[in-house]
Amino acid sequence: MNRLGEQLALTGTTAAGARFLIDAVTYGPQSANSALARLGEGGPWITGAPTPRAGNVEGQWRSIVDPVNFLLAFPTRAGRTYTVQYRDELGGAPWVSLPPVRSVGIEQAVQTPLAARRFFRVREE
Repeated sequence: MNRLGEQLALTGTTAAGARFLIDAVTYGPQSANSALARLGEGGPWITGAPTPRAGNVEGQWRSIVDPVNFLLAFPTRAGRTYTVQYRDELGGAPWVSLPPVRSVGIEQAVQTPLAARRFFRVREE
């Protein structure tokens, strides 16, 4: 373990015994009582409080805003399908549905272009 940082790779093995890369991250020095976590499958890496034996989203949801995108991460239950919907006004406007997400039991994340004002909801089906 290098105190200045390292690279971590998660690999799997095929039925034929070949190794393949599942995910990887390169990180710098870490501070005490902090953890590096990925939000959803393929989502961004974030630094936060350690969550041993629990998902990376504490509570109902977590959001990240960058200069052009809004990312919403939410906890899920294995085998369930979730649909994230949004609208730009609370009254009257119809909800716009993003493609449904089938959960494997970890938090999921969806990303949309940044808007001046947008309201979101997550529906479990």
